[in-house]
Amino acid sequence: MLRHLLSGTMIGVYLWTGLLVSPANSHASNRHSGVPAGIAVRTEELNPFTRMAQIPTGADLNTLRFENLRLILVPTRIKYTSDKNCTEFAFGEPGGATGCTHAQVESRSAAYEVTYSYQGQPLASDESAGTYFTLQVYFRPDELDQAVRQVAAAAHENRADIAAYFALSTSQEKVAKTVVDESQSRFCDGNFVDGEWARTEPTCADQISYETISVTSDYITVRLDPTASHRAATGVASPALQVTER
Repeated sequence: MLRHLLSGTMIGVYLWTGLLVSPANSHASNRHSGVPAGIAVRTEELNPFTRMAQIPTGADLNTLRFENLRLILVPTRIKYTSDKNCTEFAFGEPGGATGCTHAQVESRSAAYEVTYSYQGQPLASDESAGTYFTLQVYFRPDELDQAVRQVAAAAHENRADIAAYFALSTSQEKVAKTVVDESQSRFCDGNFVDGEWARTEPTCADQISYETISVTSDYITVRLDPTASHRAATGVASPALQVTER
C-alpha cells in the first residue's frame, strides 16, 4: 500500500533513475462520529522511518549496490473507508481503492529515500524470471547531515561518493513459529480411499498439540545508518530544498 500511495506523491531531486518497501506500524480506530450506518472508518499510522528494509533469503548480499537518493513525500497516516453494504468490486480506482474499501492519505512528510539494488531469486509470479530487485529506506531530513542534503541537491554527483555517506549492515533474525508437537500428539490410523483419508476407526479423533519454536526468518533485514560526513567540515551552507507535491 505504501508503494502504491507513494506513486502519486513523488517529488524533489533525482540523482539517478532507480526503480521505486518499508515496514509500517499501524494504529486502527473504528469509531467516528457522524459516520453513516454501514460505513466503517479506520485510520492507520505509518512509520517509514525505520532505517530498515527486508529482502528474501535467496538474495545475493554481495550484489547490494547504491542506486539513488531523492527527496520525496511519504504518507504517514491513511484513512480507510469501508462500505459494508457494497456488493460491487472496484478495479484499480485511483487513491488505493480495493473492492468496497477506499484509502485516502491524510498526512505526508518530507523524506529522503535511499534506493539499493540487488540480485535475487525470480518470483514465482514473474513470467520473465527477473532477478533484479530494489529496496528503499527512508530518512527524515534532520536525520541526514548538511553534506548529504547538499549532494542530494547536486545535479551530477558521483554515485560512490553518495554511497559513502551510508553504512549498510545485514542480519537474519530468529522468529517464533507454531508447529505440531509430534511427541504430544495422537493421530488416528487410516488409509487413503479414492483419494480421501479414511479413518480405520470412524469414531477416532485426532489429538493435536502445538509448540512454539524459534526458527530463522525467511527474510534478511538490511539496515542503513548515516556515517560521519567527511564533507561536514567544509562550512558550505546547504541549499534550500523546495518540497512540492506533484
